[in-house]
Order: sequence, then structure tokens, then C-alpha cells
Amino acid sequence: MRLSQFIKPLIVAAVILAAGSIAPVQAAGFTIDDYGTNQGPIGAIFPTQPLDEGTLVTGVATGGERDLAAAATTGTQGATTGIGVAGGLLRYLQDDPTSTNDSGGFGTVQYDGIDGNGDPYTGLDSDGLGGIDLTSGGAANAFCLDIDEMIQLNVSLAVSTDAESVSSLTTFIDDIESPTTVAFPFVDFFPTGGAGADFSDVGAIVLTLGNPRDESSASINIFRTCTVAAVNIPNGDLDAGGLAPWTDAGTGSLVNAGSQAHTPPTVYRFTGATAGFGTEIIRQVLSQSGSAGDTYYLSFYIYGLDIQEYVQKGVRISFIGATTQNVLCPTSSVDDFNWQRQVCEAEATIPYNQIRIDIGWRGAGSGSMAIDSISMVTLVP
Repeated sequence: MRLSQFIKPLIVAAVILAAGSIAPVQAAGFTIDDYGTNQGPIGAIFPTQPLDEGTLVTGVATGGERDLAAAATTGTQGATTGIGVAGGLLRYLQDDPTSTNDSGGFGTVQYDGIDGNGDPYTGLDSDGLGGIDLTSGGAANAFCLDIDEMIQLNVSLAVSTDAESVSSLTTFIDDIESPTTVAFPFVDFFPTGGAGADFSDVGAIVLTLGNPRDESSASINIFRTCTVAAVNIPNGDLDAGGLAPWTDAGTGSLVNAGSQAHTPPTVYRFTGATAGFGTEIIRQVLSQSGSAGDTYYLSFYIYGLDIQEYVQKGVRISFIGATTQNVLCPTSSVDDFNWQRQVCEAEATIPYNQIRIDIGWRGAGSGSMAIDSISMVTLVP
């Protein structure tokens, strides 16, 4: 899709302003933005117009203003990044006009009160929201994005209490082709400023979408808070002194990676030179009962070195009852990449009394892949 195709539906959509300044409180949190007021498009072109930004005062956005920015950071001449709101969706597109698929950029959505400044580098008012409680008095403990589609994007969320107290979380979303809710638990955020943010005393929220080198796109329906419940995965950090209760198949092994592990010191590493192009996995079966409609999010961190495009890799979540339902979550990350948080969303369609988790790869004859920090939550209705 070219940037012109992205911009057209934004231009033709009517702008509808809603009254009010703060999104209404709901039973399990509140809506940060329902994207019911159109804005933009905001577009950047590499290298002639590398940054564009705009603001809109609107009652559908928490804090009364939505700040959008687009940056085109690398790529062939004419590579574009676009962001805007139309038809009830936040839309993002990173596009390369050539066939090289070489386009790097990002888009930001800032919620920091009414300041008239959307610059992603200098325009954030870190306490502009005045201390809102994202937990709604303890009822909410996660962000939820209701996504219509998303292809190969890093999704970053940053929360500030003030300029010195910031927490962030970045997750790589590989491929969502139908409406899906993705949860980002507050407990998974890392301090990136001081001791981190207090989620009950928030001054700014920033949503960033982007990919440093590839074409990507997204359509997001609602940005809100929600409630999740943790599912116990024994030895999820792989630091219990052994692999149990995980089991494995193949030639991979636990490795003491020291400070290079995501959660030091131990990771599980698959090595292509010994894999022989076969299937290698780590597996754990959880005693977890439930019914059709239950939704789970398995998150894990993955590290890659010289991974070829033909290698199949990812997660399989199996709900086991009278029958077995398998949910596959492949990942397309290739070549070399540092630790990436990835999420597999799985909704049960059958009653079940066990959940089986498989993480691994198939078809590798070279390179290596490491796994660490495995956790799971379920969405509370």
C-alpha cells in the first residue's frame, strides 16, 4: 500500500468533535482513546521531510488532546511514514516506493494534556495529565489494544509520572489479520527513568509504532486499560537451576549467558549447526481448566543470530480436553536481533483441563536462537 492510498480514506472521512476532556471511567478501567475523532493524515518522507506532527483537541482522548507525529528515519529516497485517525481507527503505514522493502520509521501518539505540541523528541509534558489513576483504584492492571490488523511492528508504550519517573514496554507484533485484543500488563514494564512510573499517578502516556527497517502497517480500534490475571508458569525465567518442569526435544540446551540474558543468568539456546534442519522445542504442560472463550497471552523474549528466512519458528499453544485445539503464533524475525518481547494470543474454542506450551524452531541449519522470560496472563472479562 502506498502512502497516497493510506491518506485518501483519512481525507474523505468527516471530522466529528466530541465533547468533554477525560475519557469516561468503565468497570475494568477506562478508554484512553476510542479514535472516534478523525485527525491527520500526518506524513513524513525520507530524506526530504523526515518529521511531521500535529495536535487535535478532542474529548475522546484522555487529557483532552491527541498529539500525532510521523518520522521517516531510513530507507531509499521517497520512503514514507504516515499516521492518522479515520473511521474509528488509528492507522499507521510505513512504505517503500521501491521493491527493496527498505523503510525505517515510527509514529507516536502522545497523551499529555492540552499543550499544542506533538514533537516526539521535545514535545512531551511528562506530568500534563495531572496524575490520573490508570489502575482505576486497583480494578485495572494492564493496557489493552483492540487491533483490527497489524503487520511487523514494534509496539512501545511509555508511562510517565514526571520527567524523572518513566516505565516502558516494547513488544514485537508479527502478523494480526483479524480483530484481536493484545494485553500489556503493567507488571511487565521496565523502569526507563528513575525508579519507574507510578501507574496510579500518571502524567503522560505515549504509544509508539514502528519498524527500523521494514514496511509495516496497523489499524487500531481502541486503546484502553483492562484487567488480566497471571497464570503460573513454573521456571518461566529458566533460572531454577535446571530445565524442569520444561522438557525439550532436539539439541538445544540451557546456557549461562550471564548479564547478556534477558533475566540473568540462564537462557535456552537453539543452535542451527547441530539442529540438522529438524524440529527443536521446549515444552511445558500446565494444569489449567477453563471453557470456550477464555483468552490467554503468552509472552516471551527471543534473541536471534544469523537466522535465515526459511526457518520456521514461534509458539504453539494447545488447549487439551476431550479434544485438542492448537493455536500457532509464528514469528518472522530474521538475521540478527537483540532481545524482542513477543506475544502469542490464544482463545480457547473448547472446554479444556490442560494448556500445553511449545516454543521452538524447525528447518535451521545455521544460526542460533535464544528464549527467556516466559510468562502468561489471561484476560478478565
